[in-house]
Formats: sequence, C-alpha cells, structure tokens
Amino acid sequence: MKKYISLLAIPLFAFASCAGGGGAITTASSASGIGADSMEAKLVMANATDIRIMADPYLSDDEVASMRERMMNMPPDTMEASLERGKKLYHDPTLGNGNAGQSCASCHEGGGSIGGAATTEVIKPGGFVFRPKLAIPTLKGAAVSFPKPRGPRRGFMVNLAGMNSMCIAAFNKGQWLDANTQPAVDLQNYIAAFSKGKKWRPGAKKILPSGPVAGAM
Repeated sequence: MKKYISLLAIPLFAFASCAGGGGAITTASSASGIGADSMEAKLVMANATDIRIMADPYLSDDEVASMRERMMNMPPDTMEASLERGKKLYHDPTLGNGNAGQSCASCHEGGGSIGGAATTEVIKPGGFVFRPKLAIPTLKGAAVSFPKPRGPRRGFMVNLAGMNSMCIAAFNKGQWLDANTQPAVDLQNYIAAFSKGKKWRPGAKKILPSGPVAGAM
C-alpha cells in the first residue's frame, strides 16, 4: 500500500513546483477562495520535502528519488508485447497453478469453441457436491458482453478479468488471478482481441456456435 500511496509524491511535487515557481500564486492569501488551513493552501506553501512527507511519511527522500528514476527509465510496453504474453498464458496449463492438465486453449482453441460441454465441481454448504455441465461458448465476441451476472444462480456481477479467473478455478483447477497483476491484464487483453470490432453489449448471453447442448447450462 505504501508504494501506491508514495506515487502521489510525483504529481504533488509537480503541482507544488508549478504553483511556487510560476509567481501567480505564492501565498495562501493571494489565492481567492483558498483558506489558510485548507489542503490547497498547504500545497501552495509546501516545499519539496513537505510534499514528500504529506504523500507518504514512510519513504525516505532517497527511496522516493529511486522510485521516480525507475519509473522514468522504465522501458515502454506495447500492445503487441502484451498480446504475446497473453497468448502464452492462454496456452499454459499451469496458469494460476492449475493442475487439471488443460489450458484456456483446450476448450477455446483459436478463441473458438470445441463444442459440447465441460463439467465442473461446486461444493455447497454442508459438503454437498454439485457437478454442473456448462456448454462451452466461443470467445469470439464474448469480451464485449461483460460485465454481466455469473456464478451459481447468477449471484454476482463480474467483468472479463473475473470471468477469466472463474474459468481458471473451475476448469483448470487453478487459483484466481489478481486483476491488478500483469498476467491478468495480458490474458484479458489477449481474450478481448477475439472481440475486436464488436459492439459492446454488456449482459449479453454467451455465444454457442453449435446451439444449446442437451443437459448443459
């Protein structure tokens, strides 16, 4: 958490530099409508060290400088690189530490559907085991249908990243991906590419190229 909060130091420092160096507003009293005890006034009057302390008192000046240098020298990422990383994850049977021996591509090769249905296992309160059959949809055009309600009895709303993790847990026997991590973003990017050019239709039903599957949800 400290790392994220500390990132405030950079824009706040820039704000203070512009406010203090431009000459237009150098005191709290010269800014119409800004009270002497307001945050705006404190930012106007603060020096660089004060800004750093206000942003995150747990990081030293050297740590803030080091973080800023890393950010400024970070090599640029590209959509192409993200798609390539996502493709590898899509074909990785160990994604999310999965142990079912299958990957996303096992059911959705090329973003399509192998047809039929897949069975998963849901353990309900009391130890009752429910093994529903779920018709396998195509992923071509699927990304634009999110967010929409999913889960048992359509009990909660999920976005594409959440749906990816639900599938990893249910069918690959893996763990949910943290939606804020690079792998989760890259996988979402790759799957979303199967819907390129499609109109956003949140809440739309899944697409079954071969039609409904008997006995499957």
